[in-house]
Amino acid sequence: MKNDAWLNKKFIERAKELNRIGLFNLYPTESWALLPTINECNSILDIGCADGNKLPICRKINKKINYTGFDLNPELIKIAKKKYKKDLKSNFYVNDINEIHNNLKFKKFDLIMSWAVFYSINNYKDLIKKLFINHTKKFLIFDLRFSQIRNDIIDLKKSYTFYENENNKSPYIISSYRKFIKFLRVDLKGHIKNAYISGYCFNPSKNVWIRKDIKKPFICSIVLERGKNIRKINFTEKIPNV
Repeated sequence: MKNDAWLNKKFIERAKELNRIGLFNLYPTESWALLPTINECNSILDIGCADGNKLPICRKINKKINYTGFDLNPELIKIAKKKYKKDLKSNFYVNDINEIHNNLKFKKFDLIMSWAVFYSINNYKDLIKKLFINHTKKFLIFDLRFSQIRNDIIDLKKSYTFYENENNKSPYIISSYRKFIKFLRVDLKGHIKNAYISGYCFNPSKNVWIRKDIKKPFICSIVLERGKNIRKINFTEKIPNV
């Protein structure tokens, strides 16, 4: 884990730069996902919370929300605890995403969100399945990088993200949109009532490398709403025509 890009000092600096605490600072697909859902919830788990930058946004939408933040980086959690020490309805913990399912045990949250995390986790589909089935009461919200390709790209020779130098790489997964939809229909069958997907084209940051022959990806925010014994998922999709 010591070579993980997310533990790098440059990443901590980058996290501070991206500290968007106002509703007007949200990206369009973040607003689209958060504004309708947070008001329906009493508890939130924010996976990959960094220094807690989403907490003030959650508070502005729903002042009564109980917020829990997990992040792999202990320095960012230290900053979050200091920044929000007067917020009695918030808690921050150092936690590796691959250990979250075991650490949560039987605990559930109305809403689980994870921004800019799953596209760096090789087994992201397994994690989505565990979090949604075992720990989500109402909504699971996250983002992914997609392309209209046959299979997921999980290969450091084709795409990666880095901080400080390119010897400190982490996966930059480009998901097959078609395979992802199939995953929702098959692996989460009976559990999803509604799947809302909204996306747009984007230029990857300077800390991302993608091999030139790979089709340009697009970013999507996904909101999965829980249901019981659902026969068919209701999909609402708005993605770029690329």
